[in-house]
Amino acid sequence: MATPSVQSITRQVEAAEISQAERRPSTPPEAPIQGLECLPFDPPDPAQLSAIPRYLFRAYSPHSLGSTDETWVRSRDVKAGHENASKDIFQTTPRQSTARGIADHLNWAKDERKDNLMSWTSSLLFAVHLVLYRQAKRKDATKRDGSAMSDIKICIIDTTLLPDRTFIRDMDLINAFKANHQNLRSLHDLRTGRRGPGTYYFCEYLSQGSLNVGGKCQIVSAEAMMKSGLLSLQTEFTSAYQNAECGWAEEVRRVRKTFQGEGTATLDPEQIKVAIRIAQLFGPMWRLPVAISLVALLPGRIDADEIKTAFSHRGDFNGMISFACFTSRYATR
Repeated sequence: MATPSVQSITRQVEAAEISQAERRPSTPPEAPIQGLECLPFDPPDPAQLSAIPRYLFRAYSPHSLGSTDETWVRSRDVKAGHENASKDIFQTTPRQSTARGIADHLNWAKDERKDNLMSWTSSLLFAVHLVLYRQAKRKDATKRDGSAMSDIKICIIDTTLLPDRTFIRDMDLINAFKANHQNLRSLHDLRTGRRGPGTYYFCEYLSQGSLNVGGKCQIVSAEAMMKSGLLSLQTEFTSAYQNAECGWAEEVRRVRKTFQGEGTATLDPEQIKVAIRIAQLFGPMWRLPVAISLVALLPGRIDADEIKTAFSHRGDFNGMISFACFTSRYATR
């Protein structure tokens, strides 16, 4: 029986996430926990919330909406002191305005609107592309982030260390409010591929209000990751956004196509070293999920047992490797 590749497994996970957004989970989550740690999502039907991956990533800079540091992730509304910053989005009215606000957030609308949401992703590929996109040159200079690589960060968080309902899948929120605004219905069709071949689904998850991440996350600068060889893992990274008007969504879709070959690639020992070197930046608690996510960025189909063997030969990962690592949503593309 053929051994599945980590790429095929992660593609199956991604396909399952897309279809799962249209279904209801069989077991409702526990009641929301009110307190200082987070602002939980509390939909009328608790079955509206799908399962959340264990690890999520957030790419951000000083110019990102809201604020993010080693202790708190706070929305734009929290920073501005808006009254609704402590109110669950399912309790806000009118629903049409709420639906429009959700669409604006997910579409990166550029205005001074109220916004109590903060974005995360289970795809390190997407997070890396956000970093590259922020640095890409634009004909319109106002569309360029302008932050130094040392100020652009990637945060990884362990969602099992936070209360239930801290996060919600973007598709769950879209499905809950799409009846209230055409912009959300259009976004739903775009995410699910109903507007043409292929999908614009990027494994996005959302938190709201204030989120205490102290002791539950690790943050590393894009500069440190670049210096450790990030761009060498995927040749497509070096050519990303050479077209000044190329959008990040199209670029991510383009790179994903490079993973779709049927042939099996052989791991380059140097690439494994680079992946482990970058993973070490995140510290002992995070190095395994980060390393697996990084190896998933390599082109072609790679045998999962080969990756397991490569990591097992490294003393830093002894006792940490099991095939379950490759089926637990560590490495979503």
